Amino acid sequence: FELNVDYVEVTSAEPSVPTVLHGDVNGDGEVDIADAILTLRYAMGLIADDALDLVAAEVDGDGNVTVSDALLILRRSMDLISEFPVEQQD
Repeated sequence: FELNVDYVEVTSAEPSVPTVLHGDVNGDGEVDIADAILTLRYAMGLIADDALDLVAAEVDGDGNVTVSDALLILRRSMDLISEFPVEQQD
């Protein structure tokens, strides 16, 4: 057995970290009323957790998806707030 290595390229790629658009629970790239309604429906137990992005839905920073998150997403969709509490923690 003979190993002849004339050329070796070593690359190091940074692991890609998925970015989260807080409030965009349906994944369409926008924070709008549809996201608020979806979050509210989840918080009320009307839909399962696989129907939305729970990481994007948790915008108040308490670790749970609740009606509070739905209201914040609604306020953001109406331009009443410019950022979510969870974004202020970053």
